[in-house]
Amino acid sequence: MKRGLILSLAAYSGTSYYFLKHPEILHRKKEKLRLPQLKEGQTKYLIAHRGGSCENPENTLQAFQHSVELGVHVLETDVRLTKDGQLVTFHDVDFYRMSNKSDKVCDTNLDEMPLIQDKLGIHFSRSEKFQLKPHHNRQFTTLENLLLTVPKDVVVQIEIKDQYNQEALQKTIDLIKKHGRQDTTIIGTQNLSQSTQLHKLDQEIPLFIPGENAVKYMTFYFLGLLPFVHIQEDSASFPYMTRDYLNMKIIEAKTITWKLYPYILATMIFNYFCEPMIKHLNQRGVFTNYWVLNDDDEIRRIIRHSNIMGIMSDRPARLAQILREENDLMQELKTSKLSKELAI
Repeated sequence: MKRGLILSLAAYSGTSYYFLKHPEILHRKKEKLRLPQLKEGQTKYLIAHRGGSCENPENTLQAFQHSVELGVHVLETDVRLTKDGQLVTFHDVDFYRMSNKSDKVCDTNLDEMPLIQDKLGIHFSRSEKFQLKPHHNRQFTTLENLLLTVPKDVVVQIEIKDQYNQEALQKTIDLIKKHGRQDTTIIGTQNLSQSTQLHKLDQEIPLFIPGENAVKYMTFYFLGLLPFVHIQEDSASFPYMTRDYLNMKIIEAKTITWKLYPYILATMIFNYFCEPMIKHLNQRGVFTNYWVLNDDDEIRRIIRHSNIMGIMSDRPARLAQILREENDLMQELKTSKLSKELAI
């Protein structure tokens, strides 16, 4: 009995491991999302979080244009619906952090939106503030302006913050289709049922994995079931527990809810033990990326040691520089190794 159980578990583990390494046998590789071509020497996709919150006023046309000029591959943003039915690229529920106004976006018409204030808090670098300078544009912008301005080969990832608002879901899809960006836009919400609703509205636009499914897929991975599970989504943005993010979540756990402690633990487990899962998702055509890394040493660690395809940062210019430096270092090491081999 015991021997049979051991043999069964060994057979199951071996089968699971084999298909984890060779997902192409069971699954057709996803091809909905058309990612830009990486330049020679690039090993990761550059993703500008909110256009680059540490380098320009976040979620503004100025931020998006700056990141495009840097050669960023993906622009990440959020959208909310104004009182008069306009989709704006905006993260928070209200204008307090951005404009020192308590009004909510959903209660404000587009032409009544306040200007951006002089100093802005940055979510993933809590000790820093972004100080606006005279050349910075202080106006918020719309999703349509973003789609009109950004070249079509640059991918735009959109999180719909008004996730229970059917008008917001439909208008987001309508704008993407209007501008012919079905294969270069990633959309989604953090709510599974609303992400499913988005998929029903248009099955051609790539979806990102909502938090609930991310937990489910990680559980399947540890149980050995992931190779046999259908994955509907086309992109996976996973949190990375940086020092700043860890400190922020510990404070929130102490002051808001203890339920954040399991989230912290699960994220750290994923970051340190799920590299084979990330590689498996990559092989299945899922675009994997980590958010949000702003410190040099943490960015370098991911570049050197992770299978993740993309890195999301508030500092796209610095991220691009580090990627170049790491590529140069890799080329130097290869040249040095080749020289030693030839000398033997």
